[in-house]
Amino acid sequence: MIAAMLRPSDELAAVFRRIVDAFERGDAETMRGLLSHSEETVVIGSDADEWLAGIEATEVFVAQVSEMPGPKVTVHRLSAFEDGNVGWLAADTTMELDTGATVRFRYTVVFRLEGAVWKVVQWHGSVPESSDSLGLELTTSLSQLLDSLDEEDVESLLRRRFTTGVLTLLFSDIEGSTSLTEMMGDAVWTDVVHRHFADVTRIATEEDGVVVKTIGDGAMLAFESAHNAVRAAIEIERSMVGLQPADELRVRIGVHAGDTLYSDGDYFGLTVNKAARITAAAHGGQVLVSDVVRGLVEQSPEFGFGDPIHVELKGIPGVHTVFALDIG
Repeated sequence: MIAAMLRPSDELAAVFRRIVDAFERGDAETMRGLLSHSEETVVIGSDADEWLAGIEATEVFVAQVSEMPGPKVTVHRLSAFEDGNVGWLAADTTMELDTGATVRFRYTVVFRLEGAVWKVVQWHGSVPESSDSLGLELTTSLSQLLDSLDEEDVESLLRRRFTTGVLTLLFSDIEGSTSLTEMMGDAVWTDVVHRHFADVTRIATEEDGVVVKTIGDGAMLAFESAHNAVRAAIEIERSMVGLQPADELRVRIGVHAGDTLYSDGDYFGLTVNKAARITAAAHGGQVLVSDVVRGLVEQSPEFGFGDPIHVELKGIPGVHTVFALDIG
């Protein structure tokens, strides 16, 4: 059975981008409007003494926006989730100042719905430093940790930390999103992506799947049934016709099935990586499925496939066989 998921939130991602825009413009009033005026609001900055609460947190943070010398903020990674009236977000950014300085910032943000508006109730910004500065060499990735263990230790670790199972995974990605954003503008593009994700969520639910997470304008879905995953892929492609401008919007999809590792609301392992790489091999408007998925559903008369396509998948050795799904 697929584990229950937290709900990814493109709304909170959009709020964070409004905060970024306010930083870049030095717009103190917009920033003040995005912060909760609760006495429990907390702002934790990169300075050692910067742990502020209540009205002090709000006003000092707003003052900092005005003092920033024309920053340009680039968001490299962002994930946001919500659960009822509470939401949270993590972002990895680079800030380029007009002084010529470039600083990397990581943020974690907690939001609360006040009325119908998401407001920041906790903000934490930090400047990442290598653990070398502590005179230590610390483990920084799961792969690094596994490399340091023998096979028996790895098996024991995985049994303790992960739930395993066979699933069919679907990745989707809107082709040419950067140029589309420039053409439409941020506000229109955000609305388009929001409506697209609403369609993706509806389709996943109708096919007994779940949206594991959204990644920019892409999504990762999980299904217990390969048939349901392939149906979902077809319906997602068809749903793009209802979005404007339909002629410009094309989504590419990849589907693969196999053993997965599950922990803390996300899936890991080679099956996940291969599904994502198959998606990258597709072009807009195309669904590519692995030979495994085709073998699981080929007896069903509702699906048709093109000739085998042999592709190399980045980071996965060998040549892999995939099939283009007939969308109809």
